[in-house]
Amino acid sequence: MDLTRAQLIARMLLDKLHPPLTLEQIYKIAPTLDDHFTELSTAVLSLTEEHDEKIKNVVIEHAEKMIKSGRLDEAESLLKQALTKQEEVQNG
Repeated sequence: MDLTRAQLIARMLLDKLHPPLTLEQIYKIAPTLDDHFTELSTAVLSLTEEHDEKIKNVVIEHAEKMIKSGRLDEAESLLKQALTKQEEVQNG
């Protein structure tokens, strides 16, 4: 990567990631960071995978609590919603 390319990437990052941003806003912006700069693909993929794993763990934990308290229908609904959302994200 040359200096000009690095400057373009830095400018884009500063433009898109200006404070104040919530963590959720950053997670929404992150997948777009490598649209024009493939050099960022590894970092974007890592951040996206980390976010997906955190969401998955929260959903599983919540569903487990529902199951333990006898709310099986709600747990099933929650898990179906999570799977549907995951499929939507994967299919674009």
